[in-house]
Amino acid sequence: SDQIGVDPTNDFPIMSTPASPLPSTNASSDVMAIYQTLTPKPAELLAPHRRYLKEGEVFVYNSKAKKKKKRYFFLFNDVLLITKKEKKKKFWLKIYISLRSGLRVKDVADSTNDPPDVEFRVYAPKKTIICFANTRAEKEDWLRSVEECIDEIEKQPLKAILSPSTSTPPTEKRTSEPAPSHLPAPLPALPNETPAVVPGPALNGSKNPLYT
Repeated sequence: SDQIGVDPTNDFPIMSTPASPLPSTNASSDVMAIYQTLTPKPAELLAPHRRYLKEGEVFVYNSKAKKKKKRYFFLFNDVLLITKKEKKKKFWLKIYISLRSGLRVKDVADSTNDPPDVEFRVYAPKKTIICFANTRAEKEDWLRSVEECIDEIEKQPLKAILSPSTSTPPTEKRTSEPAPSHLPAPLPALPNETPAVVPGPALNGSKNPLYT
């Protein structure tokens, strides 16, 4: 139940993504293979238009513990997953971020010097995630890869990613309990997509974490 980034406020309702039966899908084999390694399994990851691009180890700063924590990122053409590696080819899904949410990434000056020139930021809606690659080359590759995805998304009209059967977005599903009144409503989601930032449930039955 720890937090990441520099913004401790609760800007989104706490939501979990429970494991679900394998849906009928036209997802690529790469996307399906990653889906099978995740706990919980986000069925919305299996959208037919989704393409796997890259993955790798990235450290994320934990503001509560005041230290870096090792995480494992998966990048798709319009989604970034932040996970915790549990064991070989098994990953606990911590945050599901839609790149269509106005997300941005930015190179920043180092706040530490160990190692130098590896820090960058992920600016999700109302959240700043402080990241550290293992090397400068890895940092530059993550920044370039995410920026290319965002550029491609911004060139593409919404209708281009909707299949013919889903050209009209379905009614948004709502949870049985409304979000607390002091929280702003989540950003609008694409059909069958989760909100922009969705923390996974906590391990060992503890309180659901807000971040990672």
